[in-house]
Amino acid sequence: MNKQIFIILIVLLLSFMCTNAQIKVSGTISDYQGNIIPGVLIVEKGTTNGVTSDMEGKFILNVKSADAILQFTFFGLKPVEETIKDRASLSVKMEAINSQSFKVKDHFFYNIIVQGNVPDTVKHIIFEVAQFTKDYPTAEPPIEHVLLKIDRSNSTLENNKRTFKIIHRHYQRQGNDRVVVRIVPQPQLKLTGLRLEEGENESALTQPIKDKLPPSSQVELALRSAKPTNA
Repeated sequence: MNKQIFIILIVLLLSFMCTNAQIKVSGTISDYQGNIIPGVLIVEKGTTNGVTSDMEGKFILNVKSADAILQFTFFGLKPVEETIKDRASLSVKMEAINSQSFKVKDHFFYNIIVQGNVPDTVKHIIFEVAQFTKDYPTAEPPIEHVLLKIDRSNSTLENNKRTFKIIHRHYQRQGNDRVVVRIVPQPQLKLTGLRLEEGENESALTQPIKDKLPPSSQVELALRSAKPTNA
C-alpha cells in the first residue's frame, strides 16, 4: 500500500514540475541598419513577465510555454510580436516610425530641423521629443509634444505640394544624454530630412530662467521690474 502511495506522489510531483516548467528565451534587438537597441521592453503577452534589453541590445526571459508570444516596445519604434514556437534564441528587428535618436550633451541648446512636403491644406507638423536620462529604462523619459506651423513665406508650393523646412529650438536638460525625435504620422506627409544641430549655446551654461523659477516667483519678479504708471 505504501508503495502505491509513493508511486502516486512521484507521478503528481512530475506532473507539477512539467506544468511549472519554463522555457528560457534569449535574443538580440537591433534596427534595420544593424544598430543595437538598448532599453527595449520585452513582455510575455497577457502577463506581467518582462525584462528590458541591456546596453548590448540583448535579453533573457523565461516564458511559460513554446506558445508564448513576446511583445517588444520602444518609444519611436513599431511594436513587434514574436511567437516563441521551438526557438530558444531570437534576432529581432525593429523599424522606426518617422523617428531618429541622437546623442546629445545636457545643458545644451539644439535645433531640430524637419524637412519634407505636404499638401497645401496641411498647416502644421506635429512631433514628440523624448529626453532619455542616463539611468533609462528605470526612469521614464520626459516627452515634449510640439505643434509647429509651416511658414508659408519660407516654403514653396510645387504640384500642390508644399516643400517646407521647420526649425525648432530644443533645450536638453541636465542628466539627459540622448534625445529621440518622432514625427507624428499625418496624411500625405512625406519626410525628406530629420536632423539635430547644435544651436547658439552662450546662454546654456545654466537652465533657462523659466525652468528655474516657479510661476509665483516669475510673477513676483515681473511685478518688481515693472515701471510705475500714472493712473
